[in-house]
Amino acid sequence: MGRKFEMWRMAVLIEWNWLRIMRLRKKANRLIDENWRQHYDKLMAYDSKITLYWGRADKAQKRYEQLAGLIFEYIPLDRLPGLAKPEA
Repeated sequence: MGRKFEMWRMAVLIEWNWLRIMRLRKKANRLIDENWRQHYDKLMAYDSKITLYWGRADKAQKRYEQLAGLIFEYIPLDRLPGLAKPEA
């Protein structure tokens, strides 16, 4: 699969999952405004779905950043030439 196509696919997944999250938050807020104690089970179901979609969006975001070359490996400063701490 081409890199550009996969980046497009990840962007669509990110947006789709955030659309779902926002829709579920809106539903949950409406239930909270009515009377959250009557709708506790629904609120918990919405919360678990929001968590699921957030995890998917986060995973897709990280993959997108990896494909775009925005994620760099962390290198400790003592491994970089010229920045190593002098030994005593």
